[in-house]
Amino acid sequence: MSDAIFVPIKEACSLTGLSMKALRTGCKKKKIPHIRIGDGENARFMINLPLFLEQLNDISTGGKCEW
Repeated sequence: MSDAIFVPIKEACSLTGLSMKALRTGCKKKKIPHIRIGDGENARFMINLPLFLEQLNDISTGGKCEW
């Protein structure tokens, strides 16, 4: 069983303080762990919060930001 918790970009924004534009861009460039629901203009990105927070922690401790 996975511990993945997926949240919409707006919620990830509130939890991390990052802008919606930065999160959307990171998802589009496949740099932020996410799933995409739907197609075209109505598509929604759902961010894998535990993996994303781990990425941010790595960056904050000297890791390289890939997005």
